[in-house]
Amino acid sequence: HFIQPHFPYIDPSFIDINLLIYEDIKYWRKIGEIGTKKLLQRDKNLEGLLIVYKLLKTFLYSGVICSITSTNFCKYVRKNPTRVIKAYMINLIRVLPYVKKMVQITPGRILVTSDHGEALGEFLHKFVPIRIWGHISRICIPTLRIVPLLEIYNELSIRESIKTALQEIAHMRLHKKL
Repeated sequence: HFIQPHFPYIDPSFIDINLLIYEDIKYWRKIGEIGTKKLLQRDKNLEGLLIVYKLLKTFLYSGVICSITSTNFCKYVRKNPTRVIKAYMINLIRVLPYVKKMVQITPGRILVTSDHGEALGEFLHKFVPIRIWGHISRICIPTLRIVPLLEIYNELSIRESIKTALQEIAHMRLHKKL
């Protein structure tokens, strides 16, 4: 299971984006610990309302909706959408060689998938010109509902698979990659 390609962006050149998001996470966690506990102790049904409130507040400040209701990140992504997409793509490119290696040494039917899709500036609806970034719960757009899936069938036998995996480990140890 790989966490990438979404946030955090692992390439050092995107540390500024990560820091923006971390600042906002800390802020919302602090607000949540103070305000949410009091609200939710009175009425458990207010959780959904609180999420909607945070999303609307973020949208009013930045003009886009982002997965972690991060006002700073939302303002940033509105000004620099291609940079955020580039960070996402670099994360994906970094993970794919490992997926390829796994596919080469795993016998049988292999499914390469994800737990969800990722919105990279798609509109909420064709009649609602609000752009969505990330993977926001309770927002239902095709990009987030349709889970990416790649199906591969590897003809390797289990014996060949183990042999290939051991050769790969030996090669990596020789080159100090493991």
